[in-house]
Amino acid sequence: MSRQKLPFQLTLSLSPTLISMLLEERTKEAYSLHLKRMLELAEKEMDRTRHLPQFKNLAEFYFNRLGQIKSLYEDCKRDLLSPLRELALKGHLELITTCATHGYLPLMLTWEARRTQIQTGLDLFAQVFG
Repeated sequence: MSRQKLPFQLTLSLSPTLISMLLEERTKEAYSLHLKRMLELAEKEMDRTRHLPQFKNLAEFYFNRLGQIKSLYEDCKRDLLSPLRELALKGHLELITTCATHGYLPLMLTWEARRTQIQTGLDLFAQVFG
């Protein structure tokens, strides 16, 4: 991304639900385990397709790509929000959020309910991203 010195600007919406999940140690551990299992599967596929040229390259591609993803995930210490924060500080990424629980605000019966949804979302976003 920015390491390649390519100019870019994107907007990314992160809901409070997703932010909370990405902060959870259980989610981080589950994703690490998922990557490990996917790498094991990709390695088995490379072995299974070693004599099938039409599939061998694809199996190698997935093995290498999953290895890169695992490496990047470990490099950021399983914290996916910090790299997003860094890109935002550099002006490459505009981070926005949603109301707390993806509620459809026009259907909420009271202004108080709408306000609470919005405020809860903003509070978590400010806590994590400043």
